[in-house]
Amino acid sequence: MGVETLNIEIPHHLNRHELFVPALKDLCVKVVAENFVLQPSFGSLDRENKAKVVDLLTLELPLELVGPVIEEEVYWKRRSLSRWSNCELSAHGDSWKQLYFEKNLAHTLENFDPVNDDLEELKRLLAFSSPWVYNLNIKQLPSHMDLQVLLSPSLLSNLFFLKLTYGRQNVGMDYEQSLFGMKLSDCVSMARALEWTETLTYLNLSSNLLDDDRVKMIASGIAENKSISHLDLSHNKIADRGVKALASLLDRRSVLVFLNLRSNQIHVEGGRAIARALKSNRSLLSLNLSLNPLPQPEP
Repeated sequence: MGVETLNIEIPHHLNRHELFVPALKDLCVKVVAENFVLQPSFGSLDRENKAKVVDLLTLELPLELVGPVIEEEVYWKRRSLSRWSNCELSAHGDSWKQLYFEKNLAHTLENFDPVNDDLEELKRLLAFSSPWVYNLNIKQLPSHMDLQVLLSPSLLSNLFFLKLTYGRQNVGMDYEQSLFGMKLSDCVSMARALEWTETLTYLNLSSNLLDDDRVKMIASGIAENKSISHLDLSHNKIADRGVKALASLLDRRSVLVFLNLRSNQIHVEGGRAIARALKSNRSLLSLNLSLNPLPQPEP
């Protein structure tokens, strides 16, 4: 008896590829990706299939869920570029994950409304973002929130760089001078926060309309701080009384290495106070007093 040949005809409306049955491992990858929000784990998947899952993950997954389990830079790069066109990776430790968490937190703080937004929710964001937040560049802080929240070691335990500007972006015709600069209350909360922060080494408060009374308050907090080595107070309104308070920080216990007082209102008495302090100081390596009304040395 001869062997009969089985002929299968494929309907015209079907593509041959539509009859392809995916491999079991590919089905598993798809299921893991689709259910990641319910089961945020890669199980025992190898590196190749784990990468396939990451490629399929949506960018809208909650940060609190994906932060602890996704280390793949390709995911954080996709997520970052979907939000921001200007991503300077070198300013964020050359890490896309660090970049995302730092820019996301800065954006939240810059737009925080104490009337309509939940402070406890902000604290929760600070806490679960902490492992990946080392640098913060905050370009506006209209809420004038208590800086003891922002600099609390129990919330942001790795922060070592902070640049903080009290201004308002894109104000246009609604410009008001009161929207810019640190208030005395901001300086009080900053001073209290600086007393207990142990990781912050770089503090930039340039262009905040700081005058003598405000900088004296900030100096009182720095006097109790043992971590800040770089202090930038350039482009403010600091005069002789304020700079005398800063000069008192340059004693033998000082850890300041970099002090920028460029473009303030420091006159002769302030310059003399700094000069006297430098006689006993052993830490300072860089001091910028340019663009102050100080007498120029004779040629």
